[in-house]
Amino acid sequence: MGNNIEKSIGVKEYFKSERLIDAESKIYIGIVSPLSNPLSGQAIRIGHNGKLKRLEKFIETSNSLIYEFELDTVLTLSKRDKEIIINLKEPNKKHLIKLMNSITRELFKPIKWNMTSFDFDKIPEFINSNLSDNKSSVGKRGF
Repeated sequence: MGNNIEKSIGVKEYFKSERLIDAESKIYIGIVSPLSNPLSGQAIRIGHNGKLKRLEKFIETSNSLIYEFELDTVLTLSKRDKEIIINLKEPNKKHLIKLMNSITRELFKPIKWNMTSFDFDKIPEFINSNLSDNKSSVGKRGF
């Protein structure tokens, strides 16, 4: 369950369903409740009591998933050297770049909240395609 966050208008927002991107940096993504607009129901929270920032734009390339949120927060997941790199940019904060934890990679599951989690549900496939690349390269011989 997500933490309740009270907006200035008095409506509490929280994650109906969430996934952990990075435990050490406390980066969570999830589906916001109450859901006022299905198109902006996906959000990020940084820290246990951080502000929910709704997704504004999603870009998918062959080697990265880019999520642009409110307040100029950008989360990019990239593939490099058979690893998943987390790149988090927030205004007035230190830029975070780190490898995704192998346990998080293996256990990450889609949210599957109707069509509301569509952009976030691309993450497991993105991660797994990189993991399967790792597995397929293991044990190959140059015969």
